Amino acid sequence: MATADIAAALNQTTDSVSPDLNGVGFWQGVNVAGGAKAAVYRSVHKYDLSAYATATITAAELRLNVASVIGTTGFASTLRRVLETFTAAVTWNKRDGSTAWLVKGPSTPESATDTGMVTFNSPTATGEQAIVANVLALVQDAIANRSNLLWVVFQSDDENVGSSAYYGGTDAVLRITYTAASSIKKVAGVALASVKKVSGVAIASVKKVSGVTN
Repeated sequence: MATADIAAALNQTTDSVSPDLNGVGFWQGVNVAGGAKAAVYRSVHKYDLSAYATATITAAELRLNVASVIGTTGFASTLRRVLETFTAAVTWNKRDGSTAWLVKGPSTPESATDTGMVTFNSPTATGEQAIVANVLALVQDAIANRSNLLWVVFQSDDENVGSSAYYGGTDAVLRITYTAASSIKKVAGVALASVKKVSGVAIASVKKVSGVTN
Protein backbone atom coordinates (compact mmCIF):
# COMPACT_ATOMS: atom_id res chain seq x y z
CA MET A 1 0.00 0.00 0.00
CA ALA A 2 0.99 3.60 -0.55
CA THR A 3 -0.04 6.99 0.79
CA ALA A 4 -0.78 10.13 -1.24
CA ASP A 5 -1.54 13.70 -0.19
CA ILE A 6 -3.97 15.43 -2.57
CA ALA A 7 -4.19 19.21 -2.44
CA ALA A 8 -7.52 20.84 -3.18
CA ALA A 9 -7.93 21.63 -6.86
CA LEU A 10 -10.08 24.54 -5.74
CA ASN A 11 -10.86 26.13 -2.37
CA GLN A 12 -12.74 29.33 -1.58
CA THR A 13 -14.36 31.06 1.36
CA THR A 14 -17.96 32.26 1.21
CA ASP A 15 -19.69 34.62 3.66
CA SER A 16 -23.42 35.10 4.23
CA VAL A 17 -22.91 38.68 5.45
CA SER A 18 -21.13 39.56 2.18
CA PRO A 19 -22.91 37.03 -0.03
CA ASP A 20 -21.52 38.23 -3.36
CA LEU A 21 -17.84 38.18 -2.31
CA ASN A 22 -15.52 35.19 -2.22
CA GLY A 23 -12.03 34.23 -1.18
CA VAL A 24 -12.09 36.77 1.67
CA GLY A 25 -11.99 35.68 5.30
CA PHE A 26 -11.62 32.41 7.13
CA TRP A 27 -12.56 28.79 6.59
CA GLN A 28 -15.47 28.32 8.89
CA GLY A 29 -17.37 29.91 11.74
CA VAL A 30 -19.02 33.12 12.88
CA ASN A 31 -17.38 36.48 13.51
CA VAL A 32 -19.36 38.65 15.95
CA ALA A 33 -18.49 42.33 16.39
CA GLY A 34 -20.44 44.89 18.41
CA GLY A 35 -23.11 42.32 19.20
CA ALA A 36 -23.85 41.66 15.52
CA LYS A 37 -22.64 39.15 12.97
CA ALA A 38 -19.74 40.55 10.96
CA ALA A 39 -19.31 37.34 8.95
CA VAL A 40 -20.59 33.78 8.67
CA TYR A 41 -17.97 31.69 6.90
CA ARG A 42 -18.36 28.45 4.95
CA SER A 43 -15.49 27.26 2.78
CA VAL A 44 -15.81 24.97 -0.24
CA HIS A 45 -13.16 22.56 -1.48
CA LYS A 46 -12.85 20.39 -4.58
CA TYR A 47 -10.58 17.31 -4.85
CA ASP A 48 -9.78 15.48 -8.09
CA LEU A 49 -9.33 11.74 -7.56
CA SER A 50 -8.95 10.81 -11.23
CA ALA A 51 -5.39 9.52 -10.74
CA TYR A 52 -6.71 6.96 -8.23
CA ALA A 53 -9.91 5.92 -9.99
CA THR A 54 -8.72 2.33 -10.49
CA ALA A 55 -6.89 2.02 -7.18
CA THR A 56 -8.27 0.37 -4.06
CA ILE A 57 -8.50 3.09 -1.43
CA THR A 58 -8.59 1.71 2.10
CA ALA A 59 -8.26 4.85 4.24
CA ALA A 60 -8.81 8.59 3.87
CA GLU A 61 -8.61 11.68 6.05
CA LEU A 62 -8.58 15.44 5.67
CA ARG A 63 -5.62 17.20 7.28
CA LEU A 64 -6.30 20.83 8.14
CA ASN A 65 -3.34 23.20 8.30
CA VAL A 66 -4.80 25.62 10.85
CA ALA A 67 -3.16 29.04 11.00
CA SER A 68 -5.55 30.93 13.30
CA VAL A 69 -8.25 30.18 15.87
CA ILE A 70 -10.44 33.02 17.15
CA GLY A 71 -12.93 33.02 20.03
CA THR A 72 -14.69 29.84 21.09
CA THR A 73 -12.91 26.66 19.99
CA GLY A 74 -13.92 23.05 19.58
CA PHE A 75 -17.42 23.92 18.34
CA ALA A 76 -19.63 21.37 16.57
CA SER A 77 -19.00 21.34 12.83
CA THR A 78 -19.97 19.46 9.68
CA LEU A 79 -18.06 18.58 6.54
CA ARG A 80 -20.78 18.02 3.94
CA ARG A 81 -20.72 16.68 0.42
CA VAL A 82 -21.82 19.35 -2.08
CA LEU A 83 -23.83 17.97 -4.98
CA GLU A 84 -23.83 21.10 -7.12
CA THR A 85 -20.57 21.89 -8.91
CA PHE A 86 -18.87 25.22 -8.33
CA THR A 87 -16.02 27.27 -9.76
CA ALA A 88 -13.40 29.66 -8.41
CA ALA A 89 -16.05 32.40 -8.70
CA VAL A 90 -18.24 30.71 -6.07
CA THR A 91 -20.01 32.94 -3.53
CA TRP A 92 -22.64 32.41 -0.82
CA ASN A 93 -25.35 33.21 -3.39
CA LYS A 94 -23.88 31.83 -6.63
CA ARG A 95 -22.03 28.61 -7.31
CA ASP A 96 -20.12 29.95 -10.30
CA GLY A 97 -20.54 33.70 -10.05
CA SER A 98 -23.81 33.70 -12.00
CA THR A 99 -25.83 30.54 -11.24
CA ALA A 100 -27.71 30.52 -7.94
CA TRP A 101 -27.41 27.60 -5.53
CA LEU A 102 -30.59 25.61 -5.07
CA VAL A 103 -30.43 26.85 -1.49
CA LYS A 104 -28.33 29.92 -0.67
CA GLY A 105 -25.12 28.97 1.04
CA PRO A 106 -23.15 26.08 -0.50
CA SER A 107 -24.79 23.25 1.41
CA THR A 108 -27.58 21.25 -0.18
CA PRO A 109 -28.02 17.67 1.09
CA GLU A 110 -29.06 15.03 -1.39
CA SER A 111 -32.09 14.19 0.71
CA ALA A 112 -33.27 14.20 4.30
CA THR A 113 -31.34 10.96 4.78
CA ASP A 114 -28.20 12.00 2.90
CA THR A 115 -25.18 10.33 4.51
CA GLY A 116 -22.65 12.50 2.67
CA MET A 117 -21.39 14.30 5.73
CA VAL A 118 -18.78 14.11 8.46
CA THR A 119 -19.21 15.60 11.93
CA PHE A 120 -16.21 16.94 13.83
CA ASN A 121 -15.18 19.54 16.40
CA SER A 122 -13.42 22.65 15.15
CA PRO A 123 -9.70 23.06 15.94
CA THR A 124 -8.71 24.13 19.44
CA ALA A 125 -5.22 25.28 18.43
CA THR A 126 -3.12 26.07 15.40
CA GLY A 127 -1.22 23.33 13.59
CA GLU A 128 -2.42 20.16 11.89
CA GLN A 129 -5.75 18.57 12.67
CA ALA A 130 -7.02 15.39 11.05
CA ILE A 131 -10.65 14.65 10.22
CA VAL A 132 -10.95 10.90 9.77
CA ALA A 133 -14.41 9.49 10.49
CA ASN A 134 -16.45 8.79 7.31
CA VAL A 135 -14.06 10.63 4.96
CA LEU A 136 -13.30 7.31 3.26
CA ALA A 137 -16.99 6.88 2.38
CA LEU A 138 -17.03 10.32 0.75
CA VAL A 139 -13.94 9.47 -1.30
CA GLN A 140 -15.27 6.11 -2.44
CA ASP A 141 -18.61 7.68 -3.38
CA ALA A 142 -16.85 10.39 -5.41
CA ILE A 143 -15.03 7.75 -7.46
CA ALA A 144 -18.03 5.46 -7.87
CA ASN A 145 -20.74 8.04 -8.54
CA ARG A 146 -19.37 11.55 -9.15
CA SER A 147 -16.78 11.34 -11.93
CA ASN A 148 -13.87 11.08 -9.45
CA LEU A 149 -14.56 14.55 -8.03
CA LEU A 150 -15.16 15.23 -4.35
CA TRP A 151 -16.90 18.56 -3.59
CA VAL A 152 -17.28 19.48 0.09
CA VAL A 153 -18.16 22.41 2.35
CA PHE A 154 -17.04 23.16 5.91
CA GLN A 155 -19.72 24.75 8.09
CA SER A 156 -20.62 25.35 11.74
CA ASP A 157 -23.60 23.52 13.16
CA ASP A 158 -24.74 26.70 14.95
CA GLU A 159 -24.38 29.85 12.86
CA ASN A 160 -26.39 31.97 15.32
CA VAL A 161 -23.89 32.15 18.18
CA GLY A 162 -23.58 35.33 20.21
CA SER A 163 -19.79 35.48 20.28
CA SER A 164 -17.03 34.88 17.76
CA ALA A 165 -16.07 31.30 16.93
CA TYR A 166 -14.08 30.78 13.74
CA TYR A 167 -10.78 29.55 12.33
CA GLY A 168 -8.72 29.65 9.16
CA GLY A 169 -5.69 28.16 7.49
CA THR A 170 -3.89 27.54 4.23
CA ASP A 171 -5.46 24.35 2.90
CA ALA A 172 -7.10 21.05 3.77
CA VAL A 173 -5.10 18.19 2.25
CA LEU A 174 -6.84 14.91 1.45
CA ARG A 175 -4.62 12.00 2.47
CA ILE A 176 -5.46 8.55 1.11
CA THR A 177 -4.01 5.09 1.58
CA TYR A 178 -4.35 2.95 -1.51
CA THR A 179 -3.21 -0.11 -3.44
CA ALA A 180 -2.51 0.33 -7.14
CA ALA A 181 -4.83 -1.49 -9.52
CA SER A 182 -3.55 -4.63 -11.21
CA SER A 183 -4.77 -6.41 -14.32
CA ILE A 184 -4.34 -9.93 -15.69
CA LYS A 185 -4.48 -10.49 -19.44
CA LYS A 186 -4.18 -13.67 -21.46
CA VAL A 187 -2.54 -13.94 -24.84
CA ALA A 188 -3.01 -17.34 -26.50
CA GLY A 189 -3.68 -18.88 -23.11
CA VAL A 190 -0.62 -17.33 -21.47
CA ALA A 191 -1.20 -15.01 -18.52
CA LEU A 192 0.45 -11.61 -18.71
CA ALA A 193 0.49 -9.80 -15.37
CA SER A 194 0.84 -6.06 -15.18
CA VAL A 195 0.42 -3.37 -12.57
CA LYS A 196 -0.57 0.15 -13.48
CA LYS A 197 1.26 3.30 -12.47
CA VAL A 198 -0.61 5.49 -9.97
CA SER A 199 0.40 9.08 -9.24
CA GLY A 200 3.85 8.76 -10.70
CA VAL A 201 4.76 5.61 -8.74
CA ALA A 202 6.34 3.18 -11.17
CA ILE A 203 5.74 -0.54 -10.56
CA ALA A 204 7.52 -3.10 -12.71
CA SER A 205 5.46 -5.50 -14.77
CA VAL A 206 6.22 -9.16 -15.30
CA LYS A 207 5.44 -11.05 -18.47
CA LYS A 208 5.86 -14.73 -19.12
CA VAL A 209 5.73 -15.84 -22.72
CA SER A 210 6.63 -19.39 -23.85
CA GLY A 211 8.19 -20.12 -20.48
CA VAL A 212 10.53 -17.13 -20.65
CA THR A 213 10.17 -14.42 -17.99
CA ASN A 214 10.89 -10.85 -19.10
